[in-house]
Amino acid sequence: MSDELILLEAQQDIHELIAQQAPLQNTLDSIADWIGIQLPGALVAFMSFDPSRCTLSLLPCQRFSRAYYDRLQDVPADTSAASFGAAAYLRRQVITEDIQTDPRWEAFRGAALAEGLRACWSSPVITTQGELLGTFGTYFPEARAPSELSKRRLRQAAALIALAVIRDRDSRHHRTLAEWHRSLFVNHPDGVYEFDLEGRFQRGNAALERITGYPEGDLIGHHFNEFVAPDYRELTQAAFDAAKAGASRQYETVGAHADGHPRHLEITNFPVTVDDEIVGVYGICHDITPRKRQEAQLRLLQRGIEASPNGILMADASRHDLPLVYANEAFYRMTGYTPDDVLGRNCRFLQGDGTDPAAIDRIRQSVAHRTEVQVTLLNYRRMARPSGIDWPSIRSSMKPVAARTSLASRRTLLSSRIRKPRLLTRPPTTCSPTCPTDPHWRISSSMLSA
Repeated sequence: MSDELILLEAQQDIHELIAQQAPLQNTLDSIADWIGIQLPGALVAFMSFDPSRCTLSLLPCQRFSRAYYDRLQDVPADTSAASFGAAAYLRRQVITEDIQTDPRWEAFRGAALAEGLRACWSSPVITTQGELLGTFGTYFPEARAPSELSKRRLRQAAALIALAVIRDRDSRHHRTLAEWHRSLFVNHPDGVYEFDLEGRFQRGNAALERITGYPEGDLIGHHFNEFVAPDYRELTQAAFDAAKAGASRQYETVGAHADGHPRHLEITNFPVTVDDEIVGVYGICHDITPRKRQEAQLRLLQRGIEASPNGILMADASRHDLPLVYANEAFYRMTGYTPDDVLGRNCRFLQGDGTDPAAIDRIRQSVAHRTEVQVTLLNYRRMARPSGIDWPSIRSSMKPVAARTSLASRRTLLSSRIRKPRLLTRPPTTCSPTCPTDPHWRISSSMLSA
């Protein structure tokens, strides 16, 4: 077999290694062997370039000692840093025929001679976009100058090295992205899944299995509407069609759980695009059944509160000065106040001369320490009445109520329930300057820990 055929076969092996995404070190070793076929006795060294520090470092290999490897770490890319530093700085081949006499090798001469090296031909490894990746050096145990053919072969080797390094870097980048995607898919607390363009499940994560009650194998290949409540299939299909056309959609639907119970779901659909072509649709589903159940309970509670003949008042104890945030219609009828008078204000505007400061202090301490307390508090109506007649008094109970906000932080509402008025005789009285002279009611207050 001719030398030319041997070189072609060796070069073909290198291209196959690059195409197969073989480990970079294996590919570089094959390139070193290919250079060795052309330049018998040569030792090939590869150095990577760190653009952030503008330095070169020798890659590990079996061809050089540990001492030489350590010496050629973090070498500045500079004309005074041997032939490899000069090649990186100048971005062209730099030939040292004799390390013993080349002034550029002054800082590295001792290490090179101890390694048995006398000549070094260094070539930069540069991408087609002009990015410097590193250098490779061809060493000889004797002083030696390259021929023009050797220089050309070294340029070919530099191109092969650049191809191998770029392919390896891209492969590692893609593997990293794939692992990030896999981790997001697998570990996401919501259901994550993929559809083909017909709306059939292609895969789903463990959270989807938990939300639907179906194992992934029972979902794959089936259309999503098989698992959607009939009244919501048209809505769900429309959202999928929009995502298939390139839009993103977020909406609520109802799915059929494997146990037969409906599950309220918040869905996000968006297209999967490869090379500017939509190839599928992603879905993320969040189970909002508990929230929907709570909303229904709250609506029922609100209807009950609004229909109650007793006045109900709430203050937000988590905010400064405990502003009132709610009062039902019965409260407004009993007291004569309007929402504009009440909401956003502290309830002290209801107090007057006859209000017991000790009772107020007990309530404040209870709110501060979230402890239970029972007090009776005297407050005043808005509308003034003539003196010397029987005045209605209103008895109420107050409790702190722990509520969950959307951010899952605790929020305390001070709830006052005002009972049906009871008549008692009240002589003429003068209220504080902040309260009008009004008929009054007594409040029986109970504080519960929130």
